[in-house]
Amino acid sequence: MSGKLYKYRSLETVYDSKGKVMYDGVERCADIIRNNRLYFPSREKLNDPYEGIATPITLAVLGMGIYQSMGLMHPLIEERMNQYRILSLSGNPLSMQMWAHYAANYDGVCFEFGTGGILGAATRVRYIDKPFDAVFEPEDEEFERIIRDNFFYKSINWQYEDEYRIVEASNEEFIEFNSTELEGIIVGSAALKRKVVREQIIGTAKKKGIPIYYTLFTPMEYKLSIVTEEDALNLGVYDLVDILYV
Repeated sequence: MSGKLYKYRSLETVYDSKGKVMYDGVERCADIIRNNRLYFPSREKLNDPYEGIATPITLAVLGMGIYQSMGLMHPLIEERMNQYRILSLSGNPLSMQMWAHYAANYDGVCFEFGTGGILGAATRVRYIDKPFDAVFEPEDEEFERIIRDNFFYKSINWQYEDEYRIVEASNEEFIEFNSTELEGIIVGSAALKRKVVREQIIGTAKKKGIPIYYTLFTPMEYKLSIVTEEDALNLGVYDLVDILYV
């Protein structure tokens, strides 16, 4: 594809029951900037329980009917699905839903990527209102094709994501991109208030010459804009920590 793609990320810190850090959102985002790589999650890490079932597969194996009656996939099918990793990106940096859901209500960031390199291989997801007809006992090559193709279909309920995907059978935990592909970072207005974000994300990006942008609300129009630091100053918002409403 041509154009730009976007990756929304939360900056939240997640702890286990003993208070140990399980996920450090600021560090994960700083890692993207420092090491030019994006996390490449396996299927079971995705947040849609209907992921990968656009074309159901039925096998003539013991227990298939039981699994289907419970709305579950047979382990033989799930095993094949779990070979795949999926990188999800968006074509829209101005989605209020995406900023709320995936960037923790503007307490997050959105990475802007060019598509002249490896991320240009991303394919747009198609949104459907119901699954396709089931396929019974497909041959091995068709079996693999169906499973992979299924990752490019999602329920129409997810249409607001405007999603693009890279899907590969892989053991690699990250997809590495060329440093020139990261063309900008949009910082959510709530995230800007945090010193650690200004130091570890904005500071690191500026050292690498990566442009920084900010979200700006114009609530009388239900409008979200993306502005540069210069834009904000021209608008009379002198303290960028106060970029909330104009």
